[in-house]
Amino acid sequence: MVVIWRSAGQTGIAGPVVTGLFGDRFGRALPRGALLAAGTCGKLLAMTAHDSDVFAAAMLLWSLCYPAVVACLFALAAGLDGAGRHVALAQSSYIAGTALAPAVGTALGDLLGFQSLGFTLATLGVGLALVFVTIAKATDRPQPLASPK
Repeated sequence: MVVIWRSAGQTGIAGPVVTGLFGDRFGRALPRGALLAAGTCGKLLAMTAHDSDVFAAAMLLWSLCYPAVVACLFALAAGLDGAGRHVALAQSSYIAGTALAPAVGTALGDLLGFQSLGFTLATLGVGLALVFVTIAKATDRPQPLASPK
């Protein structure tokens, strides 16, 4: 289990790096929607896995997508408002969610069971993806690939 958490931490570092390398080359909506969909699949698989290998793969997928989605969220918020008000709101939401997640997740897991928690997280992930992609599509400005010199 320790290996899974250490690997997940290293994988989490790779997510924003890869996102930064791609930038807005594919627009804003497609990469963010793909990251949210993959992260949602990782959550659902992690909560419903009956095999340790499936659980490990799901946690690595979730850990790769989550920090990248957060970086994309802050970038999208910065693109919406140059004064920084949207970024402050996004960061406040992120901090509140991070602070409350262990208590709320544990309570829901105890109340509903971990499989139901997985379905709840997946449903919230799909809802978030719809909102996130809609906003990203409204502000989408694909950038051409840089030509070699």
